[in-house]
Amino acid sequence: MCRDITEPGKMFIDMAAHIPRINEINAGAQRIGALVFFTTVAFHQNRTDAGTFGEKVPLIKSFLISSGVVKIDPRLIFKETDHLIVKIFPVLLRN
Repeated sequence: MCRDITEPGKMFIDMAAHIPRINEINAGAQRIGALVFFTTVAFHQNRTDAGTFGEKVPLIKSFLISSGVVKIDPRLIFKETDHLIVKIFPVLLRN
């Protein structure tokens, strides 16, 4: 749900219909005391943490920690009690 994906541009996915639903789901989770997590993909300025993935996928070159494009879409309600996981790959790996 980072801005580089949800706002018009090179990776745009129109989330207009989905954002309100996500906010409803998150509000419901918060009401019952469940944790709410958001994720983004972000790299250091020199992209040394991007590895070969950063070389193979040029679209992610703008996904820098210092850039606004990795921030969560402002249409989403992100509360102080929510958690943000900053990833260096688009998927989470499990043991």
